[in-house]
Amino acid sequence: MSSFKGRAKIQHRKSCISGATRIAVFLVLLFGLGACQTLYEEAPAPEGTVGTGFTAPVIGTRLTYRTFTGKTSVKQEDWIVVTPGQVFDRPTYGLKSGARMIVRNRDNGNWVATYSGARKIKGATPDDNQMRHPLWVGKKWISTFVYKDYVVDREWSPVQNFWSVEARETITVEAGTFEVLRLKSDPGLHSSIISTIWFSPELGLEIKRRWERLEDHYLGAQKGRIELINIVPPAS
Repeated sequence: MSSFKGRAKIQHRKSCISGATRIAVFLVLLFGLGACQTLYEEAPAPEGTVGTGFTAPVIGTRLTYRTFTGKTSVKQEDWIVVTPGQVFDRPTYGLKSGARMIVRNRDNGNWVATYSGARKIKGATPDDNQMRHPLWVGKKWISTFVYKDYVVDREWSPVQNFWSVEARETITVEAGTFEVLRLKSDPGLHSSIISTIWFSPELGLEIKRRWERLEDHYLGAQKGRIELINIVPPAS
C-alpha cells in the first residue's frame, strides 16, 4: 500500500511538471505569434515607393517547369494557361497539365483550388492570400485562409503565413533571365511550410520556388524546388 502511494506521488509530480511544461510552451507560442503579428502588420508603402501590380498570364501561354525533391527526384511537367470550365465567385485562370489544373485568382494570382479532372482535390477560401498587391521591397503581411484537402476530407481554419518581400533581383534559369521580386513566408497557425518565391510581376508567373515542409505537416517532411525551364507565348 505504501509503495502504491509512493508511485502515485511520483506520477502526480510528473504530471504537474508535464502540465507546467505544456503551459510554458503554449505561452511561448502565444507570445511568439503575437510578436510576429505585430511585426507583420501591413503598413502603407514608404513615401516615394512604387509598388508592382498584377497582370494575369496570357491565356494560351505554354510553360514547362522542372521540380526537384529530395536529392535525386526530378519531375518535368508541361502546362498551359487556360480559362477554367468551373464557375467561381471571382475571375480566375487555370494552369493545366494533363488532367490536373491549378486555379488562381485573376485579380492577384493567388491559389484558389486544384482539380484532377472534374474532381476538386484541394482548395483555399477565399484564396491563399499569397500575394497582396501592390508589392514593394520591405512589404510585410499576414495571409489567412481556410484550407481543405478533399481527398483526405480534412480542413484547417485558419491557416496563417507571415509574408515579406525581401528583394528585387535578376535571376537566370533555363527559360531565360527575368526581373523578379523575392518573397519569403514563414509558418503561423496551422501551417508547416517555409517558402521562398521568385515572382515576375511582368509575366504574372513564379519563375522559381523553394519550399520546406516541416515534420509536423500532415503530408510529412519534404524539401524541394521548382524552376521554369521554358515559356512559349500563345500564337498570335
